[in-house]
Amino acid sequence: MAFLLTVGMCKERTKSEWKSFLVTMMGRNRLVLLTGLADAWPARHTWTLDHLLQNYGDTAFKISQRTSRKISMTFKDYVSYMKVQHDEDPLYIFDHKFGEVEPGLLKDYSVPYLFQEDFFDVLDKDKRPPFRWLIIGPQRSGASFAC
Repeated sequence: MAFLLTVGMCKERTKSEWKSFLVTMMGRNRLVLLTGLADAWPARHTWTLDHLLQNYGDTAFKISQRTSRKISMTFKDYVSYMKVQHDEDPLYIFDHKFGEVEPGLLKDYSVPYLFQEDFFDVLDKDKRPPFRWLIIGPQRSGASFAC
C-alpha cells in the first residue's frame, strides 16, 4: 500500500512561519508541507554530475543494490556504469559515511532550523546510528536523485 501526500492535503509553511509552526501545527499532530528549507543550499547548484565528477571522481562511495551485497566504487567509475547500464535493478550510491569520506560535501548544505536538535548527540560516536546519506542512482534504481 502506497501513501501519496499531495499539497492540498496539508498546510504549507514558509521559513518566516517556522516559529508559529511549532505552536500551531506540531503540537496538534497535523500534516504540514515545509517549503524553502533548502533554497540557499549551495548543493542545489553544485551537485551536478559534472561538478561532482570534477571534485570527487576518485572518491570511493558505497554502492548498493536490492540484494544485501555491498561494494565500493569510485564516483567516476560509477558514473561510467550509470550512463551505459540498462539493468532492471541498477546499482546506486547509498553511502551514510560520505561526510567522513569527503567533508567538503557537508559544506554544501545545512540542517534546517526546525531539525537542528540532535537527540543522538548524547551517544558515543561508535553507537550513533546512521543519520545522513548520499543517494544517487539512475532511473529504476529507486534513488530519489535520479540522473
